[in-house]
Amino acid sequence: MSAPQRPGPPPWSNQPQPYGQPGQTEYIPRVTEPRRDEPFQFEEPQPEPPSNPAATWALRVAGLVAIAVLSGFVWAYLQDDSPENPPAAGGDQQTENEVPAGRFEFTPHKDMPEPKRDTDCAANSRDAVKQFFQRSPCTGLIRALYTSTPPGQDKLIYTWVAVVQMPTPEAAAELHEIAQTPNTGNITDPFLAGIASAEGVGKFGLGQGGYESQLSGANLIIVESDWMPSDKRTEEQDAFLTSVSADALRYGQQFAAQG
Repeated sequence: MSAPQRPGPPPWSNQPQPYGQPGQTEYIPRVTEPRRDEPFQFEEPQPEPPSNPAATWALRVAGLVAIAVLSGFVWAYLQDDSPENPPAAGGDQQTENEVPAGRFEFTPHKDMPEPKRDTDCAANSRDAVKQFFQRSPCTGLIRALYTSTPPGQDKLIYTWVAVVQMPTPEAAAELHEIAQTPNTGNITDPFLAGIASAEGVGKFGLGQGGYESQLSGANLIIVESDWMPSDKRTEEQDAFLTSVSADALRYGQQFAAQG
């Protein structure tokens, strides 16, 4: 009996015929499909598009500018609230003619819209006060002239303010004692000095109207007020003029603080 034949491809197939002789290798068709045990192949990720260097630097610069501006606002806020830099009372820094509000409203005289400054007090004083300056010269003199018409009054009031700057508080105190004593003279008022003029204006001086004075360190502030033309006044009227002068002391305080 002959050995059974293995089935092979049909004769018309292009595949080679199996070996029919003993010892020959049997033909096995090639597997083209992927094996089930092989790992699954993922697709390669697409590379990111290249960045724009100009846009990157623009964003960085904008960020730095924003940080700098914000830091400036924070610094300014902290400086304004710092105890070492308290806000000025009344807002903006005041000039010589800007003083805190008081009881009466004063207007600078047309002949003296700004305070007048001098350095020779002996040449701008009289009597015992002049003699004091001759032996104890001042370092400066500031004079200002104002007008006012308080409510209920029908006469114009003239008020002049003098700030005498002395080398020491002791010298200012000595001058103060002399100036408060009757009939010892005074600083020459703007009318007698020829700085200002007004119809009916008489002589300003101690006892001629409302008088007030005040020491401020090495400065002596002197204020006098009177109606023009000056008439004989009652004690009540003199007391009122004195209250006007007392209110005008704030001008002298402002001048003394500014130096």
